[in-house]
Amino acid sequence: MMQTGATLRDCSLGKRAWYALIYAGVGACAVFVGYILAAMFKNIMNAPAEMATASLIIFFLGLTVIFKSVHGSGYVEKLDPDFNGKKMARLSAFTNIDTMVLMAGFSFMGLYLSYAMISVLVISFLTVFIALTIGYNLGASYQKPVGISGGTLMIFFSIWILANYVIMR
Repeated sequence: MMQTGATLRDCSLGKRAWYALIYAGVGACAVFVGYILAAMFKNIMNAPAEMATASLIIFFLGLTVIFKSVHGSGYVEKLDPDFNGKKMARLSAFTNIDTMVLMAGFSFMGLYLSYAMISVLVISFLTVFIALTIGYNLGASYQKPVGISGGTLMIFFSIWILANYVIMR
């Protein structure tokens, strides 16, 4: 989203809030789809297998985020005068695929759908709003360290889940 913020001509407070709301709404749909996908497999796995699956999902998503951050192509900031809510919805759909997979993992961990939905709505809104603001004001230069940090946190979280809920039980 920092890249998107860096390409906008007019990024008023209202537009940032509107784009963040679109992203959060698409993210909420991704949560719902992730929970539906997990429900298809939940009855055929036992509890340790569900936790191990959740841990592996989070681990590989963390690796993917780090890999994309480190090996991402150089981004050139150029103005996108045609950016609008429709483009934001399309961008949100593609960038929330990992949210859908992550929420399937959280479903395996037993996280309630309502809690996951509210969490994704709030966290996505705030994260996208802040990322658009940073991108608009400072450009997309902070994208690499943020991606590496986020991916590393996901890997540590997955190892913690694996250690506490699968290995130690």
